[in-house]
Amino acid sequence: MLDAFEDPVYDLTRIALVDGRHGWGYACNSDAEVEAHDWSAEDFQALHLAAYVERCAAWRQRYEQQEQAG
Repeated sequence: MLDAFEDPVYDLTRIALVDGRHGWGYACNSDAEVEAHDWSAEDFQALHLAAYVERCAAWRQRYEQQEQAG
């Protein structure tokens, strides 16, 4: 479902974890023009998180309806 949700700016990437294991995460690809100062977790939480969660829930509902419709 995340593959369908994430847009072409993100690539599913194998990442090294601090304990030596590996995991998977979505990372901005090299085509994205993102600077370190372009995003702040604190600002996102304060200004955008609630609306983002609502949009994600609506997207998931539409996605599941499309999947059921075949």
